[in-house]
Amino acid sequence: MRTWIALLASVFLALTLAPLGWTAAGAPQTKPASPRPAASFEVEGKVSAVSKSGFSLSVTEVRQGNLQKGARLRIQYTSRTKFTRAGKAASPAALKAGETVRVLGSVLRSGKRVTYRAAQVTILE
Repeated sequence: MRTWIALLASVFLALTLAPLGWTAAGAPQTKPASPRPAASFEVEGKVSAVSKSGFSLSVTEVRQGNLQKGARLRIQYTSRTKFTRAGKAASPAALKAGETVRVLGSVLRSGKRVTYRAAQVTILE
């Protein structure tokens, strides 16, 4: 009978302390680190090549981010990327080499690999 009471008391204590972040060993539980948010960038530049999933850009102006004027970037776009021309919605097919664009997006890092993903592309000329 004493064994059952001790067992029930242990279970009750464990269930009471678990939501408070304590384990049986008495140490607080640690939460896993949340993923680091992607950095953002905003640049203007001249498009040098266009493909199905992205385009190459020679940066002429850096508005936000840790990039340099003259840098050559490969910008990826997705179905969620918004394209505009003269204030109206446009499609990725409207983008041509030689045009000047403003790109707002995020920088994704994975090891040594850096990916520039566009959220918004404004075709300026």
